[in-house]
Amino acid sequence: MIYTLSDKLILYLEENNVLKEEREIYLYGAKLAVSSVMGTVLLLVFGLLMDHFIEAVMYELIMSSSRSILGGYHCKSYTKCICTYVGLFVINIMMIEVHSFNIVEVFIISIITLLITLIMCPIQNINKLISSKKKKNFKIYSLIYICIYLFAVVYLFFIGSSYLNVLISMLVIINMLTIGGKIDYEKNKK
Repeated sequence: MIYTLSDKLILYLEENNVLKEEREIYLYGAKLAVSSVMGTVLLLVFGLLMDHFIEAVMYELIMSSSRSILGGYHCKSYTKCICTYVGLFVINIMMIEVHSFNIVEVFIISIITLLITLIMCPIQNINKLISSKKKKNFKIYSLIYICIYLFAVVYLFFIGSSYLNVLISMLVIINMLTIGGKIDYEKNKK
């Protein structure tokens, strides 16, 4: 479906003389845009069906921002990416419904997140390497992002918000995607 919609978009652009050169770049962008929209819509539908729409919006905002700043694991196809994205949301909701994090768990997960960010981030993609200067900048952005995130965790803890569990379970998922991305990068760069 992603390929069909992307091809139709490219065909439309070609017929209207929008595309003259670099067709492959536009096709890649179209596939990425269609995939992103489909993933977001599917996520929000699942959020509505599971009666966790606010959590779905939080998940979308946090995951999209963390992935662009921290990097992480990349699936090999758009379909796998959408299924993984929505599947991790469902796991996130199931995790918060069966487990409430205590202060010790929050502290341990926060420390692990800081260590992972300091040691591994940003995670590069083998298909899109960044210069050492940009990598240094993204390291700083990664640390700022995680510090802001952890500040939000501390704030939600002190006000006793139920959304604390959402943020902590998402940190677990972000950490897993970061470690998975690092392993995948190291394996594929050889």
